[in-house]
Amino acid sequence: MELEKKLIIEEFVPNPSEGTYALKLGNGRSYGEKSSVIFDKETLSKYGIEPSSNLVRKELVVMLESNGEGLSYDGHTATLYINENELLFEKLERVESQRMKCLWITPNLHISDTRVAYFRSFREDDVDTQKFRISPAPKSCLFYELKLELNEQEYDQLKKQHPVTMGVGFKLTGN
Repeated sequence: MELEKKLIIEEFVPNPSEGTYALKLGNGRSYGEKSSVIFDKETLSKYGIEPSSNLVRKELVVMLESNGEGLSYDGHTATLYINENELLFEKLERVESQRMKCLWITPNLHISDTRVAYFRSFREDDVDTQKFRISPAPKSCLFYELKLELNEQEYDQLKKQHPVTMGVGFKLTGN
């Protein structure tokens, strides 16, 4: 399964002491789920992105691809073999909300149905628990927390496959 979503870079925050760059990502509207990523300069250059405040209001395309699970189980502990370009598929959520809109003539009921998938990078506390081990240990300076709105077909596909991890890539569009 492949999933490609366009997000707007809303904030660019350099952290020179750590050599990282934080990007806050949104859907271009004032409401909805927000995502955040922390890159180092090496990772930005890998995706062809030049770190600067000119990135604000540009489109960043997030590309996700299921890549097989890479999971082994020895009877006591599950070991997940990952690489630096993989994210943990955390949860899938469907939220229906209703709100009343008052128009000149009659009130109107507005129903919205939102489907969101949550992905995040592996944290150090994920690396070795009693029942779950991740190998190799992830880099600590990179961090991804993606909250992506899905259409019905994408939601159904993710719900059916429910991958443990997905490979991730980024590209900047011309906007």
